[in-house]
Amino acid sequence: MKLIWVHIKSSISEVRQSPLLWVLLGVLFIGLVLRVWGISFGLPNLYHEDEGFEVNRALQLASGSFDFTRIGKGGYFYVLFTDFGLLFVFLKLVGMVESAKDFALLFIRDPSYFYLMGRFTTAVIGTLSLFLMYKVGSKVFSRLAGVIAAVLLCANLLHAQLSHYITVDIPLTCLCLASFIFILRVLEDNKISNYLWAACFIALASMTKMPGFILVFPFFVAHIVRQKSESRNILIAAFDKKWILACILLALVYILGNPG
Repeated sequence: MKLIWVHIKSSISEVRQSPLLWVLLGVLFIGLVLRVWGISFGLPNLYHEDEGFEVNRALQLASGSFDFTRIGKGGYFYVLFTDFGLLFVFLKLVGMVESAKDFALLFIRDPSYFYLMGRFTTAVIGTLSLFLMYKVGSKVFSRLAGVIAAVLLCANLLHAQLSHYITVDIPLTCLCLASFIFILRVLEDNKISNYLWAACFIALASMTKMPGFILVFPFFVAHIVRQKSESRNILIAAFDKKWILACILLALVYILGNPG
């Protein structure tokens, strides 16, 4: 989060120098509105079965239990677990609940508060994806390309629709984009920090949904291309210390976050 905040601060400072970035701020605002608008639909009834999986898993963790069976998808329920913890503190402060038992009974009577908070979190993550898309486009081509990419993702119907649900698809997209930022940095600079951040985000993406493991391929290609640019042998590059440490970190983060 600290690293993302540094990127946001640097982009805000760039706004003073480039009117193009005012457009980006407008795109982020519109993107958030599109993704928040109507998030209360259907409540307290549910019309997307996957939402119940994530919410119930977060509540199960809050009760002191862990679901070891659902290994293909995970990660996002940790965020929801934090959300619900903050919700409990807020409701306790305003006097709506007195204990964890009251909190559980509130969910049974009307889970709308829980689903609204989870859906808003997904909407914010979807909006963050627009900013990360801008960063990727800026790195690969130019700021103009980055803004255009953000606009296209902002108006993407599927992305906007999925940003209304408490499912893993939008968090996965966001983590993939964050991974690509550091994969591109590996091409520019082979500092070990770039390798470790790339590995960490790939592990988080894979933990959220298994297709995230596909990111290992572009990560390895970026590593080999960088090593070749320094006239290193491919076989030696495959056993480079930075790459091995990145693989170890990736495995550790994934296993610790998804012990099932």
